[in-house]
Amino acid sequence: MRRIQSWLIPPDDLPDAVRARLTVDRLPADGYWTAAATGVIPVPARDRAELLGVMEGLLAEDPAS
Repeated sequence: MRRIQSWLIPPDDLPDAVRARLTVDRLPADGYWTAAATGVIPVPARDRAELLGVMEGLLAEDPAS
């Protein structure tokens, strides 16, 4: 866990809004990756483009807003 912790946990010196934003941005990606890797919650191919578009929209928003 120590080796990947710096990739998963935002640094303490970031502003709270930025730390929260990084976590919120990562969670959908983690969920999608888990769903795809395990097949437990399959995402139909026809929904993939729309799902990625929604996630890209979240990434495009200003974290300070």
